[in-house]
Amino acid sequence: AAGQASEAAAPTALARSSRAAATRGYLREVDFSHWAAGWLAERLRGLTHTERHAGESHCATLVVKGLQPSQSEVHASVKLKGEARALFYDLTLVIAWEGSAVLRSRGGGGGGGGRRGGGR
Repeated sequence: AAGQASEAAAPTALARSSRAAATRGYLREVDFSHWAAGWLAERLRGLTHTERHAGESHCATLVVKGLQPSQSEVHASVKLKGEARALFYDLTLVIAWEGSAVLRSRGGGGGGGGRRGGGR
């Protein structure tokens, strides 16, 4: 419910600003940087990717732990002039992640091992 409320806030603000810009006929910029940073942080947290190669028993998984807001830069804005709108964005995302890999011999017998790592 909270995610839906935050998603609804930006389009509502944009609609109000769009009407204001259309009626006055001037260029207006609406900054959505704060909203976009929160939206991205929510969507990235917990994102998982697993890679398996056909015919092999190797497997690697990456899990995003979260966005590092103090090291990331999120700039998003919409420029309005009359009925025209343009979206501008510039993103530098630094994320904390954790990875693991399982490597096994092709014979399928014994052996095998795993590695865990993490980073930004």
